[in-house]
Amino acid sequence: MNVEDAIKFVISKTQENCNLVRVAKSSFDESQGEVLATYLHNKYTPEVGKIGSFFILRTDNQAHNSGVASVAATLAMHTAAMKPSFLAKEDVPQSAKD
Repeated sequence: MNVEDAIKFVISKTQENCNLVRVAKSSFDESQGEVLATYLHNKYTPEVGKIGSFFILRTDNQAHNSGVASVAATLAMHTAAMKPSFLAKEDVPQSAKD
């Protein structure tokens, strides 16, 4: 399913207008101790949801990867639930800080 078809599918299921707001592309390397965790909220299919997030965390000790993966999964879930308006501290305008 391509992105356009996924958006049409979500619109047909929810009967609400949907827009793709942001997209990110990244890579990770398990051999370097990196762990990837993803979360999709309100899944319509395994690949399509209302909001999603992902975290890539790194540990110097691969024996800790399962624990780090658990933390990454929790962070991804809570980040999606919070619906953040900004991706980085530098993106926050002064008016939002006041």
